[in-house]
Amino acid sequence: MAEVQNRLLRPREVQEVVGLSRSAVYAYISSGVLPSVRVGKSVRVPSIALQRWIEKSTHGGDGDAVA
Repeated sequence: MAEVQNRLLRPREVQEVVGLSRSAVYAYISSGVLPSVRVGKSVRVPSIALQRWIEKSTHGGDGDAVA
């Protein structure tokens, strides 16, 4: 993933980055699998947290690439 600025992403933006459905993004957020923060009534995903989540998922969580 390209260098990401530290900003808060809307779930729709997360969808575009990871290619998941709207319901999948919200399911990951509500279950705590995908880190998020609340801003008033809105939910946002910190871009740095999304990048780390993708890296962890890609590498199996231990830093080694999955073959």
